[in-house]
Amino acid sequence: MDLNIDKVLLWGRKSKHKICKKLIYWFCKHYFCCDIHPTDKISPTVEFAHNGLGVVVNEDAVIGDNVLIQHHVTIGTNGKGVPKIGGGQNWSLCHNFGKYRDW
Repeated sequence: MDLNIDKVLLWGRKSKHKICKKLIYWFCKHYFCCDIHPTDKISPTVEFAHNGLGVVVNEDAVIGDNVLIQHHVTIGTNGKGVPKIGGGQNWSLCHNFGKYRDW
């Protein structure tokens, strides 16, 4: 079975049950070693390389279409607002992204 985080998160977003979303969050956190909640505003076309290993996404962040997120990327906040990432971008190893940071 080919289990990847993209499929698990998509399934979690489609679920209407709060307990199911919590179970999926727990599963992703422990199985894929990442902190991505199924209720995050992430486009279904976003790809997580290496199954999102070490990726942390702020619960209020918005990630647009066709974004590639490599392993160990933190999409957080700097206390002044949450990030909004446009489409077609590639985020790679150890990038920490806050609203006013331009990589």
